[in-house]
Amino acid sequence: MGTGTALTPPSGPRVSLRGAVGWAVAGWGAALLVWTMWWAGVPPPESLERTRGTVETLEATGGALHFTLAGQGLQLRYLRRGGEIGRVQRLLEEARSQQVLLLFAPGTGVVYDIEGASGARRYEEVRDAWRDKNGTDAGLGLALMFIGARLAFGRR
Repeated sequence: MGTGTALTPPSGPRVSLRGAVGWAVAGWGAALLVWTMWWAGVPPPESLERTRGTVETLEATGGALHFTLAGQGLQLRYLRRGGEIGRVQRLLEEARSQQVLLLFAPGTGVVYDIEGASGARRYEEVRDAWRDKNGTDAGLGLALMFIGARLAFGRR
């Protein structure tokens, strides 16, 4: 038979399952915290554009309502993060036959204020819903980071 050296496992630090899970949990927490900071702010109302029209297309997907207004090339969306997505969907469905007034961010098409014939979702309500959601997400992110670090570095 052949001669040679036997295969030996590589040497180095051993990671326990608990440590690996800890790092994974801490990573998810950090990702959630960074994501929350990314979406932290609602733009000030003076930076938003105003438009008016009737809804041409409307599609509910995941956490958003994607829609267009007739005769305009705008791709608009209302995010679940703004709250009351069911009520906003009804306003947009009614806006197929009646005009709706919107305030939206020009780069993203995210709608922050909507006013229809039968009601409205005001900028202040949307802003407050975003702040509430961000506070919850940030707290959860920090908790996951703490739990993950405790698992990874805690006593065995």
